[in-house]
Formats: sequence, structure tokens, C-alpha cells
Amino acid sequence: MTQTSEAAFASIDQLAYAGMYGDQTAPVYDLMYPSGPNDEECADFVAGLLPAGASVLELGVGTGRLAVPLVDKGFRVHGVDASQGMLAKLAERDPEGRVGVTHATFTDYRLDERFDLVLGSFNALCLLQSSDDQVAALRNARAHLAPGGRVVLETFEPAKFHSQQQTEMNTYPLGPNSVVIESMKTVRALQLIFLTTSIFDESSKPEVAVTFLRYIWPGELDQMAARAGLRLVERFAGWKRQAVDDGAAVYVSVFEADDQA
Repeated sequence: MTQTSEAAFASIDQLAYAGMYGDQTAPVYDLMYPSGPNDEECADFVAGLLPAGASVLELGVGTGRLAVPLVDKGFRVHGVDASQGMLAKLAERDPEGRVGVTHATFTDYRLDERFDLVLGSFNALCLLQSSDDQVAALRNARAHLAPGGRVVLETFEPAKFHSQQQTEMNTYPLGPNSVVIESMKTVRALQLIFLTTSIFDESSKPEVAVTFLRYIWPGELDQMAARAGLRLVERFAGWKRQAVDDGAAVYVSVFEADDQA
């Protein structure tokens, strides 16, 4: 990146840039990724770590598919998201406003409250496109932990994507006259997945949303967490506390503050 392009990038409204993909995909997000057993398992996992009435900060709260069930379980939940479109969908799901919300990036939010658990599910940390930003997000999460609090992160196993040679395509039929086509292309040197989501609906013009995901190897995540003042407590191959083995597709990692850091 040249100095000119770096200056131009620095002048961009970073919050608006971060939220752009979510704004474009918010109308169809819950149709592409409907609520299912994985969401229930995540909520149960969180409930297994916390006493009744504890506080949860969710990074990438999105449409509230996890936040609302957690409130229903008796937890106090606050969500952070860079997308106003996603937060609008959350408001539809939660008309009483039981979930507190902050419109911000994972590195920029500053809240007065400290939380018993900070949750980043569904690869939320991977939405940040550099290791420096990912470490900054982890530092911010640690800064918002109450004494004895935990940070819980879900990340995908990157080996499949790191070895990818061709663009991978997924199709999501949303109804008789609408479809979403998602393509993923890996840029291995940067550990980035170039994600393009094309939305076709006969009632509107086609829309194309583009973003990057930076995948994280488990050992790398532990090193970044250490830089942020966190240490690994336990890791599983899913929300049902499956043991980690060579066949793991996702990782659920639990961290706590390292008082020696």
C-alpha cells in the first residue's frame, strides 16, 4: 500500500467502513443463517459458566440471535456492533430494548460497566482484518472484564481455507424469487478470506457486499491473547465441550485475565 493510499484509507470513516457489509446483508442475514441448535448450545455453554443474573458483553451482537436467548435465560446483555442495519434488526427482535446496544467497532467501544463474560461467537474476531486490530480488540475485551470474568471466542479451523486453491461458492435460496450467492477466495499470504455476497431479489436491484475475514490459528490466538493480557483456560471443539482433535471444525476458547501480564 502506498503512502497516498494509506492516507486515503486513514481518512475513511472506519466505523462506517466496518459496518458496511453488515448493513448490506442485514435484510437477509437471518435467512442465510437461521437460528438453530448451535445457537442454543452457545447459550447453554455461556449459562454453564455464569451465575444467574450475570452480565454478558457480546461482540458482533448482530440481529440478536444469541443476545435475546441469553436475556431470556436471565442474563444482563449488552451488544456491540459496527452495523446500524444489524442493530435495527435486533430492535425488531427485541422491541422492549432488553439488550443494551452500542454502535461501535470492537476496538473503539468504551463502556462504564465491567462484564462477567465477553462473548465473540461465529468468528466475530475474524471480522477484524489485521492481527494488530485483533490484538486491540482482545485488549479492549480484557479492559471490560469484571474481576474473575472470562472472554469466550468461537473461531473456525483455518486449514481448509488456507489450502484453498480455487474460489468456493455457496448458494442460499431465500424464496421462490430470491437467492444469495456467496463466494470465498483465500489470500494465504495475509491469512485473509475475500468474501463476496451477491443478493438477487426480483423486487430490487442486485446488491453485492464485500468484506474480508482474517483467520486465526489456535496457537496464534493464544499468543495474541497473551499480548492482550489474557491466558487460555480451556478450549473445546464446539459449544457442547467436545474434545479438540484433528477433525475439529471450530474452536471455542475460554480466556481469563492474566494478572501477571
